Amino acid sequence: MCCLLCIAGFVNGCSTSKANDASEEAKALLQNLKYNELVLLCEQNLKSDPNNPEYLAYLGVGHAGLKNYKLAKDALEKAITLDAKNAWYYTKRAEAYSELGEYEKGLLDANRAIEIDPKYTLAMATKAKLYLASGRTEESLDSARQALAIDKNFWQATEYVLVASMINGKSEEAIETAEKLIAQFPSAAIGYTDKAACLLVIDQPVKAKVASDKALAVAPNDIRTLLVSALLAARRGDEKIALKQLDKAEKLENGGTIALRHRAYTFLFLKKNNEAIKVCNSIISKETEIAKDVTANKPFSTGIAYRIRAEAYKRLKLDKQAESDMKKALSLGYQKRSFVEQYLKLH
Repeated sequence: MCCLLCIAGFVNGCSTSKANDASEEAKALLQNLKYNELVLLCEQNLKSDPNNPEYLAYLGVGHAGLKNYKLAKDALEKAITLDAKNAWYYTKRAEAYSELGEYEKGLLDANRAIEIDPKYTLAMATKAKLYLASGRTEESLDSARQALAIDKNFWQATEYVLVASMINGKSEEAIETAEKLIAQFPSAAIGYTDKAACLLVIDQPVKAKVASDKALAVAPNDIRTLLVSALLAARRGDEKIALKQLDKAEKLENGGTIALRHRAYTFLFLKKNNEAIKVCNSIISKETEIAKDVTANKPFSTGIAYRIRAEAYKRLKLDKQAESDMKKALSLGYQKRSFVEQYLKLH
């Protein structure tokens, strides 16, 4: 559920801190998610002005957008060294730490950002993300609600409330939160997709399909919308539609593993456990390769693929393999209090 948040978190959020003075071109590139161009622009400007903290910070955010999180952290570290009173810099580094699985360091940075700017909602939402990733759902809820108390329309924080509520078993609150997103963004897919996912988890497939169909009508090429639609089709036993939606999502994702994870869920729903295992094998292989480039040999996988494969082994009554994979998942930082577990409860 959090993939969209990871993308949007780099461009939204307000601060009462001193405004950045970096070029309008850099800001425009960031707003339009043109990360390659942003990195090139910053590198060019840093050749003549190597100690410009703003361009270093934008360089870090550009690297993060390209999933080069270690490079992002390093650039932001230099920016902070040059300007230690900019809340945005600390928040961006906190996000990089989150992607690297260094949650405690990320929380320290997010807290520092809030010390600098007590009304900085993006830092509060980043705390919510970090708490959620580390399985601390109640603290995630608190941080997200703090952001919403300042800006009730801050939709990323609203999403964290929704996800944490579902993980905590508060499905009614989660669905109410999705309804708020629908009211806030009636012409967007986000609220409908979230509502569909919540209804799927509590096994209300008919209502979930209604919400999912509305999301598809609004945004037929939205990755999350396609993935939830695929899972719903799999729950109905409609393998053809499920695989069609997954194929489309994988093309749009262009190289990631989120769509592949949903393919593994799909095969579990279809009771094709051996197929789910094959997909998990592909994910593990792919993420091992990604790790070499993205995080300087730090484990890239959060252990989700191992957790899904463990479930497939369990359903095949291969208990030793299931236990081994579960241990591996936990060693890679997988959190049992996660939305993944909600999907895996469905049979």
